[in-house]
Amino acid sequence: MFRKMLAILTLLFGILAAAPSAWAIAEENELALHPFLSYTAMGQGMGNAVASIPGTPSNVWINPAGLAWQKGYLLYAAPNDEVNDFQDARRDRVFMASAKLSKNNTVGAAVILRDGGDRQFQFVDGDELTLIRTDILERVLLLSYARQIGSNWSAGVTGISYQHGADHDSLDGEATFAATFGVLYKQGHTLGDLPVTSRAGVSVANLGPTFMIGNRESDLPLYARFGYSSRYEKDRNNTVTVAADVYNLLRDRTVDLGGDENTTTIDRLGWSVGTEIRVSGVVAVRLGYQSDDDILLGGREGGTFGFGIGHELFRGIGGMFEYGRSPAPTANDSADHFGVRLYYVPGLGLSQ
Repeated sequence: MFRKMLAILTLLFGILAAAPSAWAIAEENELALHPFLSYTAMGQGMGNAVASIPGTPSNVWINPAGLAWQKGYLLYAAPNDEVNDFQDARRDRVFMASAKLSKNNTVGAAVILRDGGDRQFQFVDGDELTLIRTDILERVLLLSYARQIGSNWSAGVTGISYQHGADHDSLDGEATFAATFGVLYKQGHTLGDLPVTSRAGVSVANLGPTFMIGNRESDLPLYARFGYSSRYEKDRNNTVTVAADVYNLLRDRTVDLGGDENTTTIDRLGWSVGTEIRVSGVVAVRLGYQSDDDILLGGREGGTFGFGIGHELFRGIGGMFEYGRSPAPTANDSADHFGVRLYYVPGLGLSQ
């Protein structure tokens, strides 16, 4: 039954996080869903080392298998994800919801709107080099399904419809689809008298066709990601999580610029580490480091930090305001990330 459901979901939906075929100035190339970012304040504060952390909003687009371990219902909104002093017009608006349908089945959905503002692009049209300025709005719809397998394993699939919108016809694209798959393993043990939960996650993203903008096409940036984390629990409200991710693109990007094929090789192995300390179930402090300097994908290098402040409104109903600060894809610059998380966990509070 599980295999049939995965097959149906794979056919119906897909994931796309591709880059455009017409590259602009280097620091303006970070289009579509960046394969190494979490798009949440929590993830940004932890250096984006989230591939093995279950029950978080970024599971939908990073590793859908993590949704299977969610408790109850989760809502997340990041309406103003702004980069300081670097393309101030850009906004990443993230809206996500997920629900535990039964003991083993969880579904999730998300909408990510990337407002790129007024951008400059250059591309080759025959023998002529053309410069274009246009407003960019990228629309991403994600649908996820995850299933717990036994007491230690889970698997998930996410589908995305991605559309690159622009005022100029040469950079306006039709919706396209692909798929992301993930697996996660959890194991509980003890360190002395301290309960510890170790997790390992693997995901492969952007399995799908080439991406079209106007009459130009490029291969999707297919990539793999592996993460490992350990969570140390004094009790459910006082925890320390330590995480690390490694990731890499699995194939070159081939860009068709007016009939001339241009292949860009991006083969650097990126990595990130992060930690989260939760106190009393309502305060979270996060630190991390990310190393990803592939400029064609808007590379980032440097330390990150963030925090979360939550409050349990009623038994099992809570919310948390979250902030994360991470490097921007230019030297000596940074990005601020804000988000609000709401969830209902029957019989529990803010810590899950």
